[in-house]
Amino acid sequence: MGDRPEQQDRYHVIRPGRLQQEHIAVFGVYDGQYYQDALQNALKDQDAALLATGMSQQGSTAAISILDTTRCLLVSADLGDSYVVLAEEQPAEQQRWHVSRLSALQKPSSRVEQGRIEDAGGEINHTYGSARVGASLQNRNLICTFMNPADSSSGGLAMSRALGDMNLKQPEIGETSDRQQSVGDLKGETGVRRNSTVTTDLVSNEAHTTARHLKGRNVLLLASDGIGETSDAEGATRHAAKCWEQGMSAHQIAQDLGRQAMRLPAPDNCTIVLVFIDADSGE
Repeated sequence: MGDRPEQQDRYHVIRPGRLQQEHIAVFGVYDGQYYQDALQNALKDQDAALLATGMSQQGSTAAISILDTTRCLLVSADLGDSYVVLAEEQPAEQQRWHVSRLSALQKPSSRVEQGRIEDAGGEINHTYGSARVGASLQNRNLICTFMNPADSSSGGLAMSRALGDMNLKQPEIGETSDRQQSVGDLKGETGVRRNSTVTTDLVSNEAHTTARHLKGRNVLLLASDGIGETSDAEGATRHAAKCWEQGMSAHQIAQDLGRQAMRLPAPDNCTIVLVFIDADSGE
């Protein structure tokens, strides 16, 4: 759901019993060791497949969880700014549900990510008020392979890891309409640091992964960034857990969370996958 004319979010759910290994379940949300390696490799394979299509300016976030119902093992991987949040029931505690974010902050504003990008030969631009990877596009004479010159909204990417976005992984400088400008003069306008060469992808396809053994009752939320900030995603997961206790269905809870997201300032498309897990009963 969302106010945008095109729905760019996608989700995928594979329930136990649908795969060759019947005890495995898979959940994923996309915007536009063992299991962890499998997720890493799958995402990198998908990234390579996008590169092979030649669609250099398209990209997507990813938030994926694999649940091994035999071992009660939950493994998650994320790229970009989609969320994976887990609420674990603690009946003996005053705060009945312990909520933790399993996904990581993968934005150019992060000190770790900024350092990685700069070490790779890139730079962060703040032209539009927030940290971005890629061109500031202050120079409108540029005709470069990293952007569409007719797209006035282009201004880099507000996340530092993603599938696709090949034009921002390895920016290439093309010709300019002003022949007097040198390539060296342009590097500050492409996301490449002046007098530097890109040594590795500025926008990484290396996912953040977690693995956790579950006990008791749990609520897993995967959502695109349309749900809001990190605090909103964590609050939504806690709200979902309380609604579950009150007997609401997963569909009803997801619809309720979607309506709440639409009341946020400047609402984006929002996709939510909720998974209710009773690890003790195997459900």
